[in-house]
Amino acid sequence: KGGGSIDLEPCLTHTSAVEPTLAPVSTERTITTRSAAS
Repeated sequence: KGGGSIDLEPCLTHTSAVEPTLAPVSTERTITTRSAAS
């Protein structure tokens, strides 16, 4: 079990590092879509 927890940490760290980059893009697309729709 201890080994499994250690294996998950790098995955969470990698995801956390990627999310800040992808989140703004998704937000911008949503705003652009709403603006175009209105």
